[in-house]
Amino acid sequence: MMDLLYACLILPLEKLMLICLRIFFDFSNSYGFAIILLSLLINFCLLPISRITTAFLMEELVIRKRMAPKLAEINTAFTGQERFMMTRMLYKLNNYKSFLAVRSSLGLIIQIPFFIAAYLLLSKHTALINTPFFLFDDLSQPDGLIQILGWHVNLLPIVMTAFNVVSALVYFKNVGVKNNYQTYLIPGIFLLALYSTSAALLLYWTTNNLFSLIKNIIIMWRPLEVEGESYYNKVLFKYSNLFKQALIIFVSMFIAFVLVPIFTVGSNLGDFDFLNVEVFLKTSFLFTGFFSLSLLIVIFILKSLGMISTTKFLTYFVLSFVIYAGFLFPLPEKSILIRPETIPTNYQNLFIVFGLSVLTSISSFYRFRSYVHISLVIIVLVSLGSALPRFSDLVSQNFFDSHANQVEKETNLEEQPEPALQFSNKKNIFIVSLDGMSGDTVNKLLQNNNRIENSFKDFTIFRNVVNAFPTTTLSLLSDLYGIQDYKPKGNDERQLKASLRKEFETSSTAYILDDTYQFGWSADLGIKALQTSVFSDGVDSQVQTFDSFRYFIVRIFTRHALAILQWHKVKVFRKYVGVEIRYQQTGLQEIMESIEKQNIHNWKKGISDYITYDYILENTSVIEKDISLRYFHFMFTHAPVTFDKSCKYIGDNRQKFENNQNEQGLSQQFHCGLLKLSEFVEKLKSLGIYDKSLIILKSDHGQSRNFFTDYPHNSKINGNNIWGYDRYKSFMMIKDFSAVGKKPYYEDNLVLQSDIAKTVCVSAGIQSNCDELGGNNLLSESLIIDTPYFLYVPKNSEPGFWDFENLLSVKVPSRRKTLLKVMEGSHLINLSDHSEKE
Repeated sequence: MMDLLYACLILPLEKLMLICLRIFFDFSNSYGFAIILLSLLINFCLLPISRITTAFLMEELVIRKRMAPKLAEINTAFTGQERFMMTRMLYKLNNYKSFLAVRSSLGLIIQIPFFIAAYLLLSKHTALINTPFFLFDDLSQPDGLIQILGWHVNLLPIVMTAFNVVSALVYFKNVGVKNNYQTYLIPGIFLLALYSTSAALLLYWTTNNLFSLIKNIIIMWRPLEVEGESYYNKVLFKYSNLFKQALIIFVSMFIAFVLVPIFTVGSNLGDFDFLNVEVFLKTSFLFTGFFSLSLLIVIFILKSLGMISTTKFLTYFVLSFVIYAGFLFPLPEKSILIRPETIPTNYQNLFIVFGLSVLTSISSFYRFRSYVHISLVIIVLVSLGSALPRFSDLVSQNFFDSHANQVEKETNLEEQPEPALQFSNKKNIFIVSLDGMSGDTVNKLLQNNNRIENSFKDFTIFRNVVNAFPTTTLSLLSDLYGIQDYKPKGNDERQLKASLRKEFETSSTAYILDDTYQFGWSADLGIKALQTSVFSDGVDSQVQTFDSFRYFIVRIFTRHALAILQWHKVKVFRKYVGVEIRYQQTGLQEIMESIEKQNIHNWKKGISDYITYDYILENTSVIEKDISLRYFHFMFTHAPVTFDKSCKYIGDNRQKFENNQNEQGLSQQFHCGLLKLSEFVEKLKSLGIYDKSLIILKSDHGQSRNFFTDYPHNSKINGNNIWGYDRYKSFMMIKDFSAVGKKPYYEDNLVLQSDIAKTVCVSAGIQSNCDELGGNNLLSESLIIDTPYFLYVPKNSEPGFWDFENLLSVKVPSRRKTLLKVMEGSHLINLSDHSEKE
């Protein structure tokens, strides 16, 4: 029987308390503070029960006070059986039962399982051994702080007992009862029982007693009424809607951390192609539970203070705020592709959400509230209507991929070489892309640095490159499909990709060649992916999935919520959803952990891509095959600036990091990018396939306007706060098979990044209709300049401006005009001048 009680009652409490203790330790880095926080948490959770048991006692006192005169008369006038019968009749008339006295001790009885669980946890927790805290040398041992004649006296048990006695005196004085039994006997029992136990357990129980003392003093400041309406009924009225409000809080957090993320992912699949569904769901439910508990503690405290209407208003305000901000009026102003900690708040949406939430909360006090609540349900259902099927497809694909990978692991017992890193000994085509490297900035670097310039002496460097799309996924898409009018081919990015794959399945080289692999291109393009990662067993996607919840928090609560939460501390939750970061390369674990502790800038994707880039160079090989095609895109040059000119990481130095978020810092990081590209060239030479390779080195787009101070690079397009002229100025250089030169050749004619598709198609030498891809073969002797092309620009700065469906299609008649002249002359593009006020 005892084992059953332990398994059903004590063990779950012990495990829950252990999890809370670990979380508090991760936040405070001190087991002493963690024990204090654990004690406070449990006391806050038990606060409503404490108030109800006080109400039970007061109800008993009211009845006994009412019966006291009659009971005195009965004791005077009757004896024996008559006294018993008359007393029983009096009890019955006043609805007084003997169990009322037992009911008043309910609070103490409920605390017993918690005490036992704490005793078992803190007595055997090995992490406390030799752990000091404040005056205590070892939390796992009695404190022994006082020495008297060579004897060690434990101080904490005495302090604990003193708090216990004073608390009882205050409590029973306040309710008008003299109860020496509970005032002195129970504290005395605890003193004897706990005197020789560990300082950790006594610290826990002393905090309990101190909390109880403060609580009773507050009660004394707010005198309890024993006349008139039953105090018991008053307290029960306070907590009568507690379950309903707790349910509303849970639903609110479920929407915030489960449904809103599903909606966001389903609406932006291209931005979440890394998603690990298992980690996503575990993190969703973990945050739902954690934040629900946190808000419930606030509700408990407010109810205990008698603020019943306030708690009702607050619960409905949280619910409506989450729904309005999560689905209708998101609070971030910028793209989710940048650091969420830096995303400005859309104050217009914040004002709308706040106002609507206040009105909705007020409506909860009136009869028509049911209609308002139905409207909230409709908003959630309609919003999820389009996103949920897409998310379901992602879940299915994620499950299929995981199952396929597991089958592959089981069938291939011996580790096989990564096929994506095995190049052809006859013919290779490489397209290597670095994120965000502005063409004009890179060209200046090349022309002013002979050493780097000579690394690319066999290349043609294009000084006037235009990219059609301002976002990475769409820009890389044009590398495969060339110059098209993309707008009629799909209503959103998902439809666009499906339509393109179907339309160009016989002309896009990426899908025709068998030995084609990609790294960094969108996962749903249908090209086989490079499986190698610096993380072990796909942990990179798990980490990114967990960290993506920053975007969902910012969407609802603004970036200030991240500052309050301090995400570098929240990341300790990762291990509770099964994300244990381990790296394949020796020594990398320590480096990444060191970087992560700095909390200045941890652009994890950039760091991992940088290390993956080196890993690729170190592990490539050459085998017998006709032709290989590789698309590589790396993010370590992505903004903000986190590398210096020699590729040293500066994200862990706050002063260096902040001083380099400008055009000069960009130049330094692009210098690093060019160094890494020269290493790629040297690697191909060492493999003996340099002259057998067509090499295209490029970026996906230019940079955001905020890095620049001069026109036109600092300009805005249609008032957009992020994208301007420079965003459409990428860089590109090409080396043909067997090309030899004494120095790079500079081409000044306007070329398009989209020309890569036709160039690769023609160079692959396969039977394909390359003309369907449009544009120029960049290796031909003459370039066609009279054919039209398209630019895709943002309409404004409103949320979602980066999505394909929200970009304007601008048709440009020919390449005769410069990009600046095209933008300044287009009626669809309002290019701000540098003299305009910000």
